[in-house]
Amino acid sequence: MKIDREQAKEGGCIFMTYDTEKTMPLPKLSVGEAFYMRQIWMYNVGVHVVRQKREGSYFQIWTENESKRGVNEVCFSLLAFSPLQIFR
Repeated sequence: MKIDREQAKEGGCIFMTYDTEKTMPLPKLSVGEAFYMRQIWMYNVGVHVVRQKREGSYFQIWTENESKRGVNEVCFSLLAFSPLQIFR
């Protein structure tokens, strides 16, 4: 992975990774009683792109009231990432 990243920085290829990050409760409270209350969860999928002279991260976030975190939702978040963003 390190070699591929360095090759992308030199040019000739594009290096992309994605990660479904840890879910976060909303609101974020430090009180123990809040643990037993109903909290809404926020989901985050990140895409990191490395190419010659440019490097960037793109995120797709949503809450569980909008949709769950199943296969369809994760795939849609990756499809929502436009590969054209990396060529600007």
